[in-house]
Amino acid sequence: PKTISALNNLAMFYETQQKYQQANLLFRQLSANTLDQIQKNFSTLSENEKRQFFATNKPYLDNFILFAANSVLRKSPDSDKLAQEA
Repeated sequence: PKTISALNNLAMFYETQQKYQQANLLFRQLSANTLDQIQKNFSTLSENEKRQFFATNKPYLDNFILFAANSVLRKSPDSDKLAQEA
């Protein structure tokens, strides 16, 4: 969780600095890490643990979706790919 939080914070910082390519790379890494955790661990978690995992990680995934939406609005070169991934 600390790694995901750090990736999220740095990606958001890059976005505010208009360093969209760097932000994009970090948001993609964050998304990949989260999905990897789901694939590796979800089947062994109780329903309560699954809800807790989702509640903990939802803000980070929401930030990625917002970044993707903003990329489309900015019409960045990666916007089509980001919109599909979000």
